[in-house]
Amino acid sequence: MEQNQNTALFSLSIDQNASSVLKSASQWGKIFAVCGFIVGILCVVLGVIMQNTMNTATSGFDNSEFRTGAGIAGTTALVMYVLVGLIYFLSSLFILNFSNKTARALKTNDQNSLVAGIGGLRNFLALWAILLILALLLIVFGLLTTGMMM
Repeated sequence: MEQNQNTALFSLSIDQNASSVLKSASQWGKIFAVCGFIVGILCVVLGVIMQNTMNTATSGFDNSEFRTGAGIAGTTALVMYVLVGLIYFLSSLFILNFSNKTARALKTNDQNSLVAGIGGLRNFLALWAILLILALLLIVFGLLTTGMMM
């Protein structure tokens, strides 16, 4: 029985409607990728600006503990912004991979490019699914610890 199901999968074909949907998804993916690259770069730049601002804004204070705390806050902001920028950059790379390879597969009728393109989409979705699961776990953890403190 399992052999019949596998054979049915191999007989799939991409008709005109499926090709049109994949082409549209590929174009939207390119737009998403360009915007994601821009957001990733802006996050890194903003992190550097935040760190420099924290360091220069406290340079006139005599309190060394305050300057140290502000320096740590600036470095923490830099690390967080760079991390978010890298996440956006990596996800944009995955979706750009999907877009380029899927568009090439539709133009050249190349099965391997289509598989590689869909693999890029899988990587994009897996990355964001993992990030969403981590975010949900952090929210639940935050709610539990807040509830325990009350």
